[in-house]
Amino acid sequence: MGQRRSNGGGGKRQAGQVMPMTAILIVAVLLSLWAMYDSGQLMTERMKLQNTADNVAYSGSALVARDLNYAAYTNRAMVANQVAIGQMVGLSSWAAMMEQFGTNIGIVGKVATVVPYVGPLINALAQTFEKATEALASTVDAAVKIAIPLNDGIIRALSASQNIFHVGMSATLMNFSEDIAQANDPDVEQVLTSAAGSVQAFVEWQEQIGRFSKPNIKTPNSTTNQRFDDFAEVVGDSRDPFTARRSYEMGPPMSGFFWDTQKRGGSDLKRSTGIGGVYQWDWTAMDTVGFEAKFKVFGKCIVCVNVPLGWGAAHALQGSGSYYNYSSGSGWGGAWDNSTAALYASGSQAGHNLRNTSGLQPFYAFRDDGAPNSGGPGLLYLFRKDNSSMPLTADLGAQGDNPLNTEAGEGFITAAAKGQPHYSRPTDIEQFARHDGNFEYGNLYNPFWQPRIVKLNNTERALLLTGTVALGN
Repeated sequence: MGQRRSNGGGGKRQAGQVMPMTAILIVAVLLSLWAMYDSGQLMTERMKLQNTADNVAYSGSALVARDLNYAAYTNRAMVANQVAIGQMVGLSSWAAMMEQFGTNIGIVGKVATVVPYVGPLINALAQTFEKATEALASTVDAAVKIAIPLNDGIIRALSASQNIFHVGMSATLMNFSEDIAQANDPDVEQVLTSAAGSVQAFVEWQEQIGRFSKPNIKTPNSTTNQRFDDFAEVVGDSRDPFTARRSYEMGPPMSGFFWDTQKRGGSDLKRSTGIGGVYQWDWTAMDTVGFEAKFKVFGKCIVCVNVPLGWGAAHALQGSGSYYNYSSGSGWGGAWDNSTAALYASGSQAGHNLRNTSGLQPFYAFRDDGAPNSGGPGLLYLFRKDNSSMPLTADLGAQGDNPLNTEAGEGFITAAAKGQPHYSRPTDIEQFARHDGNFEYGNLYNPFWQPRIVKLNNTERALLLTGTVALGN
C-alpha cells in the first residue's frame, strides 16, 4: 500500500489572504475616483467662471468701444458739416468775385463804345456777361442761405446725440453686464461689479475723456481751449481743394514774361472773440483776381502796375454779428497777393454775412494727448460661485482659492477679469490705412476702437482681494 506524504507544515492550508487587500484597493480606487471627480468638476467650474468673467469684461468693453466709436463718428460728421458750410461760404465769395469782375467788364464795355463798329458789339457782350454774373451771385447766395442753416442744424443735432448716447450707454452698462453673466452661467454672483466696478469705470472715463464747450478768453491755456483749437485744426485739414485754396496762375495770353494774371482765394475757419470774451469760430472767405505788369532789374521793380480785376468776400459768423475784418494779410489762399483787389474786397464785402451760425458745438475728446496710448476706460469685474451650486460629491471645505491666489473664503470660487477698449487703425486694408504710413494714436475722430481683455494691475488686484476677503468673512 502506498504511503501518504506529509506536507511538512502540520497539515494546515493557507487560503483567503488576498480578499482584505483587494477590498482595501477597491476602496482606495473609489476614493481616488471620488476625489478626481470633485477635482475635475471644480476645475471645470473654475474655467467656466473665468470664461464668464472674460465674456462679461469683453462685452462690457465692446459697449464702451461702441460709445467711443459713436463719439468719433459724430465728431467726424460735425467736421464734415463744418466743411460743407465752408464750401458754401467759399462758393458765395467766388460768385461775389465773379459779379465784381462782370461789373468791371461792363465798365470796360461802356468805354469801348467809342470805338467805331466793334465798340457796340463789345459793349453788348460785356453787358450780357455782367448780367449773367449778377444772376449767378444772386442765385448762389439764395441757395447757400438755405444750405448753411441746414448744416448748422445737423451739427447741433449730432452734438446733442453724442451726449444722449453716452448717458444711455452709462445707464445700460450695469444691467448689460448682469445679463451677459446670467446668460453664461445663471448660478454666478457679481461682486463689486454693480457698485465699485461701475464707479471705477466712470472714474476712468472722467479722467480720460471730457465733453468740451464754450471756451473763454479768460482761460486761454485751458484744456478746453486747446481741444477746440484741435477740433478747428481737424476741420481745416479736412477741407477740399476748392475750399482750402482756389488759387492759380492764368496762362497765356493773360500771363507772359513781363505780366501776370493770378487768381487767389480760399475759405478759412477763423477764431475771434465774441460777447463776454467767449471764443468763436467764423467761416470767412476771400477771392481776388489781379493783373500785374512788371519790369524788374536785379530783382527790384522798375515799372510795376497792379490792376484789380475782381474781388469778393463772404462769411458766416458765429453769433449775431454781420461784419468781419478782412484787413489781415494772412490766409484765404493768399488772396492778399492781389493787394489792391484784396483792399477793395475788405472794404466793400466786410458786411457780406450769409447767415449766422452756432459755430463749433460741444463734443467729446480725450483730455490728455498721451491718455489714448494705453487704451480707453477699463471695466473691472469680480464674480463668485458657491459650492452648493456645483455638481460636487462632497463639500471640499475651503474653496476660496481663486485667480488672485488667496486662501480667503469658504465654499465658493472666484474669477476676475478686466476689459478695455483700445485703438487700432488697420494698416493692411487700403481703405482704412493712413496714406502717409504713420502710426496713429487713439483719438475720437476716427472710429477704430475695439474691445480686448487686459491684465489686472497691482492696484486692481488689491481692490479685488479686499472684496474676496470680505466675502469670506
